[in-house]
Amino acid sequence: MQVDPESGLDIRSPEYSEYKQQQAKLEAENNRRAAAGQAPLSEEPLSDASGEPPESSKDDTKFTGEFKKGSVRNKFSDRKGGGPLRYPYEAMDSTQDFIKFDILEYKRRPIGQFDKDTKRFQKNSGFVGGPDRNVKVTRSITLPIPSQISDNNSVEYGSGNLNFLQEFGLNAATGPITAENFQDFFQKALNSAQGGLNLLGDNQDLLQKYFAMQAVNAFGGNLSIDQLLTRSSGKVINPNMELLFQAPQLRQFKFSFKFTPRFEKEGEEVRQIIRAFKYHSSPKGSGQDFLKVPDIFQLTYMSGKDKHKFLNRFKLCALTNMSVNYTGDGTYATYDDQTPVSMVMDLSFQELTPVYAEDYEAQRNTGGVGY
Repeated sequence: MQVDPESGLDIRSPEYSEYKQQQAKLEAENNRRAAAGQAPLSEEPLSDASGEPPESSKDDTKFTGEFKKGSVRNKFSDRKGGGPLRYPYEAMDSTQDFIKFDILEYKRRPIGQFDKDTKRFQKNSGFVGGPDRNVKVTRSITLPIPSQISDNNSVEYGSGNLNFLQEFGLNAATGPITAENFQDFFQKALNSAQGGLNLLGDNQDLLQKYFAMQAVNAFGGNLSIDQLLTRSSGKVINPNMELLFQAPQLRQFKFSFKFTPRFEKEGEEVRQIIRAFKYHSSPKGSGQDFLKVPDIFQLTYMSGKDKHKFLNRFKLCALTNMSVNYTGDGTYATYDDQTPVSMVMDLSFQELTPVYAEDYEAQRNTGGVGY
């Protein structure tokens, strides 16, 4: 048996002859559409065969070819890469808004890049800043925008304390450290010592209570200076509490899509969409010493062929959770080919890098709400 490397079919089989005929028809039709300034067809165009969508939902094309079940798309589409997938099955037009999921391989940028001019390692190396964005899109999935969409930008703050003793310690240490010469160092060290003595003289009661607390704790006590001050004088040391910025937060997004396939090919498209999300969110390397990171996703709200002019943008995301309910209407029901009548797919994404103010500045003139 001689196998065609492109299709995986025996070149002497009837399926291969039919496959070559379909490829020739598709190429001829795409040449005609290119000459007319129209978009090319996908590798599995719509046709008038049984199980196809009604006239009102077909592409405006004269091509009527059909890929059979043994074709290259049906046989290999759930492997890495593949043609674009969409739901509903008919093509999106320029008046429709939808969400596109571009799937990319996870790759890091080069590390250890040394700049000979500055004699320093370059910043934003492969160790930081997230994965490389300059990678080829392996597959695209187009779905209608769900009924509930939102974004949530947040940062992390926490309380910080600095009482007067800690403040003095910082000031006393900063002076000698920042001295420009030995004479300046000696003078600043003398100032720090004198300031410390004056501070102790102004707070003799606090000093006495501190040593008393140490004596009690030496015999198994568990007193703090604030407890001792409260019990003796009804006062505590002012912590000078402030709310201080700590870190940015990684945003999360959740989407819910309901599938109700209306005909056989649309049911097959839904199956491939579900399988593609499962495949590309799974790690690679079963049984090996190391696992490879799952593929990542670039999400984009689209309006026709352009990015949506109002809705938020996304950074590169990881698909962290996926669930599919195969009884979307609460009752188990399938078509003759065992495709469920109604399904609900829930996807949870999390961005790989935080959003910074510079991200908005880079898109100042692009419109929309930004990230």
